[in-house]
Amino acid sequence: MLEPSEPRLVFIGGLHRSGTTLLAQLLGEHPDLTTIAGSGASHDEGQHLQDVIPSDEAFGGPGLFAFDPSVHLTEADVDDAASIRRRLLAAWRPHTDVTCATIVEKSPPNLLRFRYLQHAFPGAACIAIVRHPIAVAHATEFWANTGIERLLEHWIVAHEQFEVDRPGVERLHFVRYEDLVGNPVRELARVHEFLGVAIDAPKAAVRDDTNRRYFARFRHSRWLPPALKIRPAVRRFEHRISALGYGYSLRDTGA
Repeated sequence: MLEPSEPRLVFIGGLHRSGTTLLAQLLGEHPDLTTIAGSGASHDEGQHLQDVIPSDEAFGGPGLFAFDPSVHLTEADVDDAASIRRRLLAAWRPHTDVTCATIVEKSPPNLLRFRYLQHAFPGAACIAIVRHPIAVAHATEFWANTGIERLLEHWIVAHEQFEVDRPGVERLHFVRYEDLVGNPVRELARVHEFLGVAIDAPKAAVRDDTNRRYFARFRHSRWLPPALKIRPAVRRFEHRISALGYGYSLRDTGA
């Protein structure tokens, strides 16, 4: 059980470049929520400020970490919830507004650790954000230094594991990046309602066209006509992407 003086936690998870930073920024505008800020860590991700749970870098980093089964954590991996909670709060609290009773922590591998985190922090809220696999793959290819098909497979593997965990996450809200940027007022209101805070309109400007360049990159190649470039990926992955039920298709390239 949480002590009365302990803050509530909101955990955001989603693959790199899926919108975790944007969502945390929008939630951080709310007067009753505080995010980790000014920490000096990459994108102010809580995973880089603590020594309790290995960060994604230990498993290959962006575009690769979900391939390692060890990145996945559940309640079975919590040996001492009170100790884990105390150590994580000690690492995160100094980089938050201590007058706020609710901390928003975002780290990409949270997507595969919601069950672990909710067990360590009873009553914690979890928010998963997902973005079109083509956009995520092209947005991370520089970091991962691997091919697009491998990055698409990573997106699938990560979200298939998330779907296995999903029934075991007690307080979970699911957000599609495309819905968030398409109608930030509506989607943020839904998140606020889920968290039980007053609905507050977003203040930061939100772009809604960021997927287009990635779709264009997926369609075009110096060497292959678009149809020949896309067809192998569709043949390998389309059925698995469709089975997730997120409404995405590798044929949705804006052509």
